[in-house]
Amino acid sequence: MRKISKISERFLLFISLLILILSCKKDKPITQNPIIFNPDLTYGTMTDYDGNEYKTITIGTQIWMAENLKTTKFNDGIDIPLITDYNSWNNSTTPAYSWYDNNSTFYKSIYGALYNAYTINTGRLCPLGWSVPNNNDLTTLVTFLGDTAGTYPYSARAGNKLREIDTYHWTIGMAGGAGVWYPSTNVGTNESGFTALPCGRRGGDGSSVGSGSNTYWWSSSVHVLVGNNWYWSVGNVYGGVASNYDFSKNYGFSVRCLKIN
Repeated sequence: MRKISKISERFLLFISLLILILSCKKDKPITQNPIIFNPDLTYGTMTDYDGNEYKTITIGTQIWMAENLKTTKFNDGIDIPLITDYNSWNNSTTPAYSWYDNNSTFYKSIYGALYNAYTINTGRLCPLGWSVPNNNDLTTLVTFLGDTAGTYPYSARAGNKLREIDTYHWTIGMAGGAGVWYPSTNVGTNESGFTALPCGRRGGDGSSVGSGSNTYWWSSSVHVLVGNNWYWSVGNVYGGVASNYDFSKNYGFSVRCLKIN
């Protein structure tokens, strides 16, 4: 009887350990709110080399991607190097991309990839027939929405017209609150259909900051004296669109492609 009892105990222990191992290996499902596009507007579609499909939107005389680029290949099929290591990203002087917080599972489908400026300056990032916008392109967009481009946005409103109307992404951030700098004081209207999301950025040191509160897009324009690319940004504190060139080329920002006329 004792022998049978010991066998039963070992069997039960084995089953318990097996269940524990299987439960640890099972990935917990990640849930996130989907992008809310403007239901009153008509969107088109486009596809990148990876086969990712994006919504597009006509704003004035321009046709923009209504989602951030997430391709891992140039438009000639060559792979863009993925850099996850902080030091390697900090020292990069060649094209590279990453995901916010190195988490493609959570960030890729909704928020897209973050590219350094070396990737932008190859001229091969956007799908054929599309390009990374320059400062003139972005000025055209902002002025069409009724603002003065690049001014400090205390009273400006173009940023709100670009932002997704839902407050989930802009209020609590992409990771359930992590990285939020300020509570949202402006609610986006997304009347443009652009549907900007608060993707944050990857710093020159490799750190991920700004999720839930800010988004940054590269411009293909380069400052003639400093040599850095310009970037444009939208935040949740003010309603406008800011532009600057104070970040080095190894920062990681989002990209919105513009259709070439």
